[in-house]
Amino acid sequence: MIVKLKAKADHVTDLRETLLTLRKYGMKLNPQKCVFGVKGGKCLGLLVDERGIEANPDKIQAILDIKSPQTVKQVQRLTRCIAALGRFLSRSADKSLSFFKTLKGSSFQWDAEAEVAFQQLKDHLSSLPKLVSPLPGEPIFLYLAVSELSLSAVLVAERENTQHPVYFVSHAYRGAESRYSDTEKLVLALVMASRKLKHYFQAHPIKVLTSQPIQKIIEGKNHSSRMTDWAHQIVDFGLEYEPRREIKAQAPAAFVAECTNCPEQSLNSTPWILNVDGSSSKSGSGAGILIVCPSGGRFEYVVKFDFNTSNNEAEYEALILVLELCQVAGANTIHAFSDSQLIVGQMTGEYEAKEDSMQMYLNKAKNMSKTLAEFKIQYVPRGENTQANALARMASSAEGLAPRTIMWEVLKEPSINKPAVNYLDRSNTWMNHIVAYKRSQELPEDEKEAAQVKKRAEWFVWYEENLYKKSYTHPLLKCITPEDGDYVLREIHQGACGSHQGSRTTAGKTLRA
Repeated sequence: MIVKLKAKADHVTDLRETLLTLRKYGMKLNPQKCVFGVKGGKCLGLLVDERGIEANPDKIQAILDIKSPQTVKQVQRLTRCIAALGRFLSRSADKSLSFFKTLKGSSFQWDAEAEVAFQQLKDHLSSLPKLVSPLPGEPIFLYLAVSELSLSAVLVAERENTQHPVYFVSHAYRGAESRYSDTEKLVLALVMASRKLKHYFQAHPIKVLTSQPIQKIIEGKNHSSRMTDWAHQIVDFGLEYEPRREIKAQAPAAFVAECTNCPEQSLNSTPWILNVDGSSSKSGSGAGILIVCPSGGRFEYVVKFDFNTSNNEAEYEALILVLELCQVAGANTIHAFSDSQLIVGQMTGEYEAKEDSMQMYLNKAKNMSKTLAEFKIQYVPRGENTQANALARMASSAEGLAPRTIMWEVLKEPSINKPAVNYLDRSNTWMNHIVAYKRSQELPEDEKEAAQVKKRAEWFVWYEENLYKKSYTHPLLKCITPEDGDYVLREIHQGACGSHQGSRTTAGKTLRA
């Protein structure tokens, strides 16, 4: 029995309460087995003190003393010892996989691969990191890594500008998991961490540090059944996603460095090159876009604006449109080039947007760029942006003809003045906070209410200016106001969808309407 206190002043009070409880139920303690006022020592097989949590030296020495296993039982004993130190071992599944291979098959064979892995494990045990226990309510950061053999994750607490590991977890692939796409493996690593470290996920705000668009994938509307199941498993944790930044501690840095095949380092690392230009004239306005993807493919895109714009507004429309296109294509690193010195200067902060319309365009473009792992925009002279300029002039001219295949589109409305959906114009509804959070990350001022909105918003998707609710077995469910809901129910009840048998059938038809 352990009586543990966070505040020294409460120790005597809590100890008295514990002893009175023991006396109440007639329980007695052996004085020779009682220790009071302990600041550190062995607890549950770990060394715990004010500085953190360390692995038990006896357990480490037990592995160091083991000679190369010669039987199945010796390998099983080794794997049990490794499992006892799992929370301290970075990528423990990778380090143990060679040992598990020797257990397969009818005959035991300790090969050279297993011996090399065994010696590397012993070397690693000599420098195990010290773990820390997170404080109540303290934010915790989560790093994910994927290798060819396993998934790994580490929880990290940041204190005094230094990161300290909290817990390492790892998972070897089973069955078809090794054939998942890189993105699916990253999401599976997140789900694996949430299962094994559920008590941390429930008690602390978790920030997932990743350079990949995991949040977009999880919240997207086009899911496989597997991805939908994973999304529902983590939806209640209210996770936040941030770009991976500089690692400020040796243990987490080593964890990431070991994952040489991790998609975090290679996936989408090659930038997409964009050349954009907008044009406005008496005959009309439009945008020309040239996209060069990492594989070397070149795409020309022409957009005709079916509304009046200035030259600067046309430039912004071109930039916003190309950001939308690249996000749909899965681009995560974008280098854009524009011949508008004003637009580039406003995006980089050198110039100030004074007009209301320019401020609205600037805010939207910046918000979109923040969702990317890397976004750069650079000014180029018009002479070096000739192809995008020609496409823009083609779009602004109704007589422009292309001698090659070019994607052509007519944009009916400006990006910043889209008409609001009908329910946004009405009085306060249950959707308002969710819509505000999904569109611009706005939250209520009250912290408790804000946390509830973030948690609830995980079940919704903002798509094409409409709010949809995710479903296990049905397509996305469009959200409507109570007034519209009453109208839909009345129409179905009156026979618009055929006769019904009762209230439950009516409700079911409403969901499928």
